[in-house]
Amino acid sequence: MLDICSFSNPDTTKGLTTTCPPCAEMHTTGEPSAINIPSLIASIFGVTGIAGILLVLGSLGLVAYGHWPKNPDEWVGLGKSMAPYGISCMGALLAVVFIAQFLPSMPMTSKLFLIPPDNDDQPLFAEDEFHQGFPALVGSIGVAETSLHPSGKARIGDRWLDVVSDGGFINQGAKIKVCQVEGSKIVVCEVL
Repeated sequence: MLDICSFSNPDTTKGLTTTCPPCAEMHTTGEPSAINIPSLIASIFGVTGIAGILLVLGSLGLVAYGHWPKNPDEWVGLGKSMAPYGISCMGALLAVVFIAQFLPSMPMTSKLFLIPPDNDDQPLFAEDEFHQGFPALVGSIGVAETSLHPSGKARIGDRWLDVVSDGGFINQGAKIKVCQVEGSKIVVCEVL
């Protein structure tokens, strides 16, 4: 039996494997292609972004030249009138790269930038001694020093803490119990 299938799906991307409806077998839709730069740019900026850039460049050209070029000599003239715009854009791009590269290390401007620490072995947020004892508070009994709706102040043991109620309103002076601790967030519920 001859195994020939003429499956062709123009809607699929080349290089992907899809199921062939006529023979229910897997087929590759074509050779895998390299990154298509125009498609990548179109997906980043979209049609409106590319159209806007082209319209701005076209309007600059028409303002600089005066009318739409009709022959090759006028196109050369348009290129000569647009050259200063292109050179200034490239110069601005180089200036941005230079500033981004060297401005943080210049003596007068280095204080404008926050340089991250070099030691990667330390955690990003180190817990201080005050917050390290919070997990041990679960089950502790205290008093709501302010009304909790849902957050407020409570006295648990000899410490005043910022707490959050478990959802309900808790009156000032009510007995509370620490139900849960999530980092520095202390969740309390009313003891009845």
